[in-house]
Amino acid sequence: MLHEFGRYLEKYWNAKIEKDGAEYRFNCPECRDTKKHFSVNVVRGVSNCFKCGYNPKPLEFLTSKGGLSYEDAIAMLRQGHVAVKKSETIEKVELPVGYEPVLTLVGGMKELFYAWLKERGMSWEDAVSLRFGVVTDKTSNYFGRVIIPVIEDCKVVYWTARAMLFSVEPKYLMAPAKKRDFIWGIDHIQYQHEEVIITEGWQDAFKVGGVAIFGKFISHNQLTKIESRLVNGAGIGVMLDRDAFKEGVKLAEMVWKYTKVRNVRLYNIVNYKDPGMCKHRLEAIQGSDIYNFSKIEDRVKAKLYIGKLGR
Repeated sequence: MLHEFGRYLEKYWNAKIEKDGAEYRFNCPECRDTKKHFSVNVVRGVSNCFKCGYNPKPLEFLTSKGGLSYEDAIAMLRQGHVAVKKSETIEKVELPVGYEPVLTLVGGMKELFYAWLKERGMSWEDAVSLRFGVVTDKTSNYFGRVIIPVIEDCKVVYWTARAMLFSVEPKYLMAPAKKRDFIWGIDHIQYQHEEVIITEGWQDAFKVGGVAIFGKFISHNQLTKIESRLVNGAGIGVMLDRDAFKEGVKLAEMVWKYTKVRNVRLYNIVNYKDPGMCKHRLEAIQGSDIYNFSKIEDRVKAKLYIGKLGR
């Protein structure tokens, strides 16, 4: 009898079964290779990409890359007798009633969601990877909204609900939970060797491959989280909205003062209102004035520019 986890890999990831029946190979969801370098053993519960080294636990893979809820992922793994450690099932914030993963959307709601994605330069694969969903229960206050989860250590710790139609106000509704020091995109930078860019909102972070702190100010807890995930030698960049240069300078100063990172850059985006309007990371960087905070002259220059803005 085919392992339930294996059925899922075959159906949604076009996985190829190896000779022993326990090993499944498919394209890596992290580095997106095209030669099936990613391998999952559904019996031993281990995985590895032979190209980039990505090796999530089964529960992490199913929730962070597969778009499954924790309950569904755990049920699937336990059905196949794959070990799930207690530490992997830690408390999380509940998704709203009527939440439906994008993989199971049908009809008009699926078409509306797909159009919403295209407007933002995102793909269906992006939505699945980021665990987006839509509330399809008409009795819910969140009906017709995209649920954008904040995932830390592979669990949903917070979420926002974004209206898909321009006529619906307010654009965002927040989860009925206290918004603490969460960071959107934090799990993705564990395998990132390039500079980590701090932004205000999730769409900004998505476009530049960075993280979002939900505003212009960073807490010490958020800063510590980001520094702890950095690969050795990686730098930190700050790229807030165009009207937040002063706050960006303060944030870059905090990074310089309170972390051991010595490669700190401030991006003053000039060609767009915010990073989310750019097509990709390179366009956002090329459309910015850059201040290298490892150089005292650039730190002074940034302070002087704040003075000019105040005139």
